Amino acid sequence: MKILYVYDEPGWAIQKVGELWFDGLNGLTGIETNFCSFKNLPKIRTSRFDIIWYGYLGTFFKEIKPSQKPSFLHRIPPVKNIVALGRSVIAVHDPSELFPLSRQWQESGIGRKMRWILGNALGVVTVCKEMEEVLLRKKIKACTISTMSSLNPRDENDIVTNKCSAYAAYNPYPRKNSPLMEKLKSFCLDTLGISFEYKLGRILLSEKEYVSQLDSHEIYLCTSLQEGGPIPAMDAMVRGAVVLSTPVGQMPEIITNGENGFLCSSEDDFKRYLRLLADDHNQLQRLRLASRRKIVLLRNREEIQKNMLRFLQQLRTT
Repeated sequence: MKILYVYDEPGWAIQKVGELWFDGLNGLTGIETNFCSFKNLPKIRTSRFDIIWYGYLGTFFKEIKPSQKPSFLHRIPPVKNIVALGRSVIAVHDPSELFPLSRQWQESGIGRKMRWILGNALGVVTVCKEMEEVLLRKKIKACTISTMSSLNPRDENDIVTNKCSAYAAYNPYPRKNSPLMEKLKSFCLDTLGISFEYKLGRILLSEKEYVSQLDSHEIYLCTSLQEGGPIPAMDAMVRGAVVLSTPVGQMPEIITNGENGFLCSSEDDFKRYLRLLADDHNQLQRLRLASRRKIVLLRNREEIQKNMLRFLQQLRTT
């Protein structure tokens, strides 16, 4: 089975996820995986591959209609432009790919063309159970293959709490709910008197720079309205930060409220837990260690590989 995995930009999360999913599979049970950025896709003779695996939905639409560059994916190209759908696997990472800006996306409908596209693709992959369940309710077969942080866990002896500071990954997308994040920034700086910073994403930094950035803060904040596999949160946890997040995507799978982080359904929730951690460094230290231990426990490349092999076997028999 020859697979071509297509990602958006070199170094971005979609490429990292693909490397994680297919790590160790080459040469195993006749599997051969090649990676290609969308920019280089025209140089590839795709007919020699059994499966074209699109790292996310937007990349799929870019190829089937290159002249159209939609800002959001609700502008679906005509069905007649879809080529080789029957050997395409499409990864759907977060709800915004299907339901832009919909707060109650679990109850939102999928358009006829989109339903047809996903229903007739060779396979659809999600990174969180919630998305898989929603697609299954909409009669679209999907399989969950989870993600994990690729960073080395921080040594527990290096996790020492003598201050409290918070950070968030800078991201201007509407689904990230920046108005709420700005309120929390003001709350940290003006009310609690703790530092708050927006940080650059991993793509702009070397791994050493990225790890140094993570290690300089004790709390990671995520106010997203929609998420899939929250790799920035997983990276923060594996380096010993406490995550305060809305209950979106994989967050409920990696955070047990009050044990290794906090799930926040409102602005008041965020503020209450921020105050708790700012006032009690012993509690913050306990949660930092618990956060690191929980995500390390969930790091299971063997389980990811097993799920991938099971999914590929299903494709073989389709």
